[in-house]
Amino acid sequence: MIELNSKLAQTIVEKMMTVIPYNINIMNSEGVIIGSGSKDRINTIHEGALRAIKEERMIEITKDEEYVKKGVNMPITYEGIIMGVIGISGEPSIVKPFGELVRTTAELLIAQENVASIERIKEKEREEYMFKWTYSSNDYTKEFIEKGKVFNIDILIKRRAVLIVKKKGIVSNDIFIKNLSINEYHINLEEERLLLFIKEERLTKYFNKLMEDVDLNEYYIGVSEENFNMGKAFSQSINAIESAVKLKLSNNIIYYETISYIFAILECKAPENMLTLGKRFYEEGMDGELIKTFTAYIEFSGEMNRVAKYLNIHRNTLNYRIEKIKNITGKDIKNYFDLIYLYLSYFLYSMKMECANEQ
Repeated sequence: MIELNSKLAQTIVEKMMTVIPYNINIMNSEGVIIGSGSKDRINTIHEGALRAIKEERMIEITKDEEYVKKGVNMPITYEGIIMGVIGISGEPSIVKPFGELVRTTAELLIAQENVASIERIKEKEREEYMFKWTYSSNDYTKEFIEKGKVFNIDILIKRRAVLIVKKKGIVSNDIFIKNLSINEYHINLEEERLLLFIKEERLTKYFNKLMEDVDLNEYYIGVSEENFNMGKAFSQSINAIESAVKLKLSNNIIYYETISYIFAILECKAPENMLTLGKRFYEEGMDGELIKTFTAYIEFSGEMNRVAKYLNIHRNTLNYRIEKIKNITGKDIKNYFDLIYLYLSYFLYSMKMECANEQ
């Protein structure tokens, strides 16, 4: 239950006294003045309020006494409980209608504040549920499923986790969430990360609409496989983006299924000869120039004109770099087997280096 606090009480007093030419006091449920046109009286006991609370009725005081001025004192109630007392100084017959007006206003504001407080609590509980849904990879219990229904969330619908990471700056959430549909959700992780849960059948439409409003070159977007378990889906979306960053992929939307085989390989120990090759390419890749050429060659499926255009270099320069890669690694990337072998060697060594740095 919300309480009648001093901030709300003083706000009521100041607003009402702009239209009512009499001093107003508001007391709490213990008869202490917590809002007043005479601020020197705040935090003092109001005798008329104590009587109104004790007798649970309006008290009229017809003449000034030592500690009490004439006027009316009306209990403020909410759901049958006395929350405090409104006191207006003046001739009771004159100020009584004003007292009724102030009391009604106070009771409405208390009710409004109580509803708002309940909504805030519900929203916080919903937010906590969403985070549990996001970070738990365990099977859902019956209790957890039913709790979702309380918030109108059906967690037994397959969705994809779409993690949006801005390369620099803050993600503008409104742009990304405005096209979400029923049974699709968003979670604010940090200023530069936003997580969406989107239904499979709507994913293509969502991205098509998104590209009308957003320059995707400013973002990495990791997309999980379709899943019931959003904790597992979230992990996949993270892995998709981390792979894009480590491999310097130019594509901004990275689907986990396109790189999932890499994680399957990582579950086994990488052969030493592959790590050695990856190390050589990593260290001798001309400060990243050959590596960038290599990853672009993979992404554009070896289409030389597209690769050269993307890298903004002449076709002859591209041929020179491909030959340089062959000289360094002994692998001809125009040969599919060599291409796959070098790709895995480079990735496995990069992952090994990343793990070493984290430790």
